[in-house]
Amino acid sequence: MALTLLVLLAGIYLAVGAAFAAREKGLTYDSGREPSAPPISSPALQWSVADGMETAFRADAAISRGALIGDLTVTVPANCEARTVRWSIAVDGDDVRAGTLTGEREYEIATDHALDGAPESVTLSAEWDGGDAPWCDAFGLTWHHPRTAAEFDLWYAFR
Repeated sequence: MALTLLVLLAGIYLAVGAAFAAREKGLTYDSGREPSAPPISSPALQWSVADGMETAFRADAAISRGALIGDLTVTVPANCEARTVRWSIAVDGDDVRAGTLTGEREYEIATDHALDGAPESVTLSAEWDGGDAPWCDAFGLTWHHPRTAAEFDLWYAFR
C-alpha cells in the first residue's frame, strides 16, 4: 500500500514538473547589441560593455500569468570598483527592474519579475562611467538563462 502511494505521488510530481518545464520559454534575440556566443552547454547571454548597451528580445511564450526569470552577473575590472554601473530591464517598454552598482568587483542580481500576461518584448540595458583608464575599458555582463515561465497553478497546468 505504501509503495503504491509513493509511486502515485512520484508520478504526479513528474507530471506536474513536465507540464511546467514545457511552459518555460527562453527569450529570442530581436535587436540591438547582440550577445556574444555562450559556451555550448550554457544558456547564459554575455556582453562586454565599454560605454553602454541595449538589447531587445522577443518573449515567445503564451502565458496568462507567470514570471520573467533569470540572474544577472556584473563583473567590473580590478581597480575599477569605484565606477558606477547602471542597468535596467523593461517589459513591453516599461522598466520593471533596475539598479545602480558601485564599490564591488562582482554583483549577482536576481531579475525575477511577475508578469500579468505574455510580454511581447523584453529589453536589457546597461551602462557605466568607466572613465579613461585603460584597465577600466569595459565591464562584463552575463544574463543567466533569461526566460518566461508560467505560474505554478495546478488548474493552469492541466487545462
